[in-house]
Amino acid sequence: MRSAGKVAVYRLLEYVTKRVVDSASALYRADQRPTLRGTLDGEVTWPVFRPGNRYQATFPDRGRAPVTADLSTLAAHGFPQEIIDAWSVEIPGLNDLQLDSINEYGVLDGEHLVISAPTSSGKTMVGELAALNGILQRRRALFLLPMKALVNDKYQEFVRKYAASGSARSARPATSTTTSARSCAASTTSA
Repeated sequence: MRSAGKVAVYRLLEYVTKRVVDSASALYRADQRPTLRGTLDGEVTWPVFRPGNRYQATFPDRGRAPVTADLSTLAAHGFPQEIIDAWSVEIPGLNDLQLDSINEYGVLDGEHLVISAPTSSGKTMVGELAALNGILQRRRALFLLPMKALVNDKYQEFVRKYAASGSARSARPATSTTTSARSCAASTTSA
């Protein structure tokens, strides 16, 4: 129904019509057949509306401004400047995967997300964003990693990156051999 930021009107009408017919049949045992009269040439599309600057100014309590590639836009989502500065040392800005995770899929609004993407595509940063967002809201975060060496690397990175800001602390990595594969975890909790 939605492609390239536009909604296909015919498919939307088809979807709504099916829902009306199904509901009428289930509730009233009625046979309704809504129709569209007239003709239109070609595919009719409608842009997907997104809250813009005017909407944000009029309804400041109904959402936050979208995040852009510029890391400083994360400040509007409650991230302290010290953490934003720590990120800016390592990455020049957010990539499309990270922006979509925030703006389209609501990772900073507490939505659950599964990401399958190539190595070095920015998956860990999405996890860090979600974890630190939770920590800033006085919740806990847990990173599960597949190898002990990776756990140790991430532990050292998180201590270096976040301990100085006082916003978060890292617990020692733990290993478990309860399954045939070794699982490793590093936990980050609020200070």
